Amino acid sequence: MVEIARDVASLCPDALFINYANPMSVICRAIRRETKAKVVDLRIGVEMIHNQRARFIGADPQEVRSAAVGVNHLTWFADLR
Repeated sequence: MVEIARDVASLCPDALFINYANPMSVICRAIRRETKAKVVDLRIGVEMIHNQRARFIGADPQEVRSAAVGVNHLTWFADLR
């Protein structure tokens, strides 16, 4: 993954490297440490919980903003607006 991220950073320095692979936190940390690629991880768990919380309060998930923090499956929401 680090080699791929190096290629991305070299060929498209403004590109966003989107990671869907495990181990998520290890991969993202390695890419950040070893390359200049901009990397984010998009895990379905955070989105699923965001949507559940929005529905729980009777809101449209697209109108709710949240901030999740943590590592891999040990993630929690620090903010929900």
